[in-house]
Amino acid sequence: LNQSDSNGNTWTSLDWRCDSPEKLASWFWLTDYANYPHVQHFDSIPGLLLGLLGLDLPLVSRGMRHYHAKLRARSLGFWSSVLSVAAGHK
Repeated sequence: LNQSDSNGNTWTSLDWRCDSPEKLASWFWLTDYANYPHVQHFDSIPGLLLGLLGLDLPLVSRGMRHYHAKLRARSLGFWSSVLSVAAGHK
């Protein structure tokens, strides 16, 4: 399914009801969720269970919280600048 914006840019959108699981899965690796640090990956249920056995969940959770705090601070700085410029302040 192709869509266009008001500038004439065209992109392919995904429809989870119609597109194949393989096509949807291929896009997963382009998402933030797949690329954030501390996200655990597994290929199967046994792989998940084996990975959980040796996983330090509090350590993973702290790492995720720390990374989220850095992203939030970066976003706050960016959007503060955008709003400042939009309001005519520098």
